[in-house]
Amino acid sequence: NAEYGVSTQSTGGTGQQTRSRSCNNPEPNYGGSNCTKLGDNEELRNCNTDPCPVNGGYGEWSEWGYVQRNVEVENQYRHRECNSPVPKHGGSDCTGLGFPIEHQNCNIQSCVPINGGYGEWEEWGQCSKLCGGGKQYRSET
Repeated sequence: NAEYGVSTQSTGGTGQQTRSRSCNNPEPNYGGSNCTKLGDNEELRNCNTDPCPVNGGYGEWSEWGYVQRNVEVENQYRHRECNSPVPKHGGSDCTGLGFPIEHQNCNIQSCVPINGGYGEWEEWGQCSKLCGGGKQYRSET
């Protein structure tokens, strides 16, 4: 009664297990046939077939909106959704990745939008895979 061996795929998705048996119970002897007529000496089966968890991540921030307006103070807010990606299969939601809503108070003059501009590119980061088409990322300062 052979036990299945270790999965041949260690992370993500479906793996496979193999097990084998020897023709030794008893061993063929004195012209007796080997075990080939008794079936295969090795088996293969899928394992870990449940989908892998996908942890959630926040999407982009919305544009700033206005909550209330006083004589001299204006409150702004913006929000983001936990949809990049959406958590699946028991993956964690965006708890711990920061708040989904931001508020800021400013006087009316300082609430005028100022468009941002990118700085210079940073150096390329490490590739996400050693082979088979990975991705490299870099950001701007």
